[in-house]
Order: sequence, then C-alpha cells, then structure tokens
Amino acid sequence: MLRHVCDDEPLCPGLVGDGAYGDGCIDVEKDLDAFEVAEGLECPALALFDQDTQGRRLVFRTKQPVLTAQECAAVLGEVHR
Repeated sequence: MLRHVCDDEPLCPGLVGDGAYGDGCIDVEKDLDAFEVAEGLECPALALFDQDTQGRRLVFRTKQPVLTAQECAAVLGEVHR
C-alpha cells in the first residue's frame, strides 16, 4: 500500500499497491523535487495547505517512478469512471 513516509498512513487504500520502488513509501525530501512559489509573490493556493509541512512548495515532480504501469492504469481507471 502506497503511503507517505512521515506518517505511515496509506495515501489511497485499495487503489495502488507498493509502487515502482516496491517499498510502498514516498519520502518527500528524497523522492521528490519541489518547486516553490517565490517569496513576495502572493498565491491563494498556499492557504490550502499546512504551512509547517508544505511551506511554499506547490508543485512536485518525482525523481523516479513511484507507481507501476499497472498502478497508473488503476488510478486512471478511477479518474475516468
């Protein structure tokens, strides 16, 4: 079950399995590149997230695949349902 490494809670119970890494965890610092909203720029979306964990980061890109092709297909199947 894919889960966020900091709280060990499943992200999408029953939707995806152990991810492409096989460990079922996403470490935000290790596995993702984060793009921040520059200081001084106002962005209403920043108010939607917990500032202690999200900071000014809004866009993330994975450094390696975190889902297998089969898991991606399952997610897309749910989206298009």
